[in-house]
Amino acid sequence: MKKFTIVIVAFWLLSNFAYCQQSFKTFLPKDGLETALMEAMNAGLTTPQLKLVATTSQNIPNAPEQLKPEIDPTTGKSAVWLYQFIDKDIDTLQAFIGVVKFSLFGFEQFMGLSIDISLLNMIPNLQGTIQEFDWKQTDEVFSSILNNQSFKTFAAANPNYKFANSALGLNTINPLYELNKPYWITFIAKDTVQTPNFPFTCTTNALTGSTECIALNSVDDNNNSDVSIYPNPAIDAVNIVFNSDIGNQTSISIIDINGKEIMNYPINSNDKFNLLHTSFLPNGEYFLVIQGNTTIVKKFIKEGK
Repeated sequence: MKKFTIVIVAFWLLSNFAYCQQSFKTFLPKDGLETALMEAMNAGLTTPQLKLVATTSQNIPNAPEQLKPEIDPTTGKSAVWLYQFIDKDIDTLQAFIGVVKFSLFGFEQFMGLSIDISLLNMIPNLQGTIQEFDWKQTDEVFSSILNNQSFKTFAAANPNYKFANSALGLNTINPLYELNKPYWITFIAKDTVQTPNFPFTCTTNALTGSTECIALNSVDDNNNSDVSIYPNPAIDAVNIVFNSDIGNQTSISIIDINGKEIMNYPINSNDKFNLLHTSFLPNGEYFLVIQGNTTIVKKFIKEGK
């Protein structure tokens, strides 16, 4: 109770004293890891294992007014980091810990707080942990993104771009990238971060620093009559029917709702009927991006059995 009271008083001070408007400091994710680990143990985890690291430039509900989340892509630092832990021995036990760094009366201090998961949006349900990996921090990751040619093209067309969200976790489902290795996924907005739709996504290998970026047209073209898909929602498979000639050399990509390409393969549109297996996909919304003479985007929903 005493520790909880100190935390409440600290937040009250930070929220109400005018001189504290610049009190919150930005920092790299590993800088706050020790604080997050201690808070996870205070939350009841005996042997915490790190599962997720994330940050955002979006507004945080119920946060102090002076805490304005902002990812700085030039330094890799952010004002707040979220850490998800699971217990090594009891994997049903987990903790979400938010960490901030602030200056109060001239002293700098990290502070960690357990976060109610109901307050969090777009937290992926990842499998596995990244505990044993020596992953790269976001100073190197964001530098790799800034030097990526696809990103440079996007940035030139959208000079007011914003790094909206960035998260580190273990890849266990996407065959396009090395399985059971940690990756950073960074979502980038054109000019604002207060939106659930981000048209540009970069995936960075957290061990090597190599980055791939893709753009997704946000237009949902399900009314296009050249291609039909059914059933929608789907469980095990989606049928793709070409109602007109869109070009013989055709490829189909599955893109998740955050703009990440799950898979891509060539097909021949002369085959008017194609079957796309979806049983391996987690439940949720996806785009089918069909490339031929034109690009057609179809949205579908994957549901469980």
